Amino acid sequence: MIFGKKKTVDIEPVFVTMTPKNVDMSKTPALIEIVEDFVKGFYDGDYIIKRDAFKIPCGRDGIESNLGKFLDWAVKNYVVAKSETDISVKLSCADEVLTWLTTARGARVIGEGEGVKTKFARYDQQIKQLQEEAEQLRKKLILTEKENEELHSFIDKQFGGTSIAE
Repeated sequence: MIFGKKKTVDIEPVFVTMTPKNVDMSKTPALIEIVEDFVKGFYDGDYIIKRDAFKIPCGRDGIESNLGKFLDWAVKNYVVAKSETDISVKLSCADEVLTWLTTARGARVIGEGEGVKTKFARYDQQIKQLQEEAEQLRKKLILTEKENEELHSFIDKQFGGTSIAE
């Protein structure tokens, strides 16, 4: 990856079959899980690529563009590659997403999308509702314990402190 003040060229995204890299197969599940989580969050609106990412020039394999487009293309390539039967293609695309994602996070151009805010508001409302339910249950427990004590007191008076089972 090259960063700097080079002139960038706008190019249309092209889905290419990437040459498989030497990916450590023992890390395959973790790599796929990280990328899958990001891609799901990206399409659910949890994450966004900030506008500044499209102002950061960079290049790879003789293609010069910007960080935002490279990350976007990597995600699109990964989504297409998910259906590949050749695991090395999927892994290569996942590795490419992770490379650009790491770069973008380092440049602080990945942000929270509206999806996160919506989920947070929903979860916050659920927390408040559960807290109210817990408070109602606490009150009900206190009332039930009081009734239980009154019942035991009544039984003690009626049967002289012996249990009914005796």
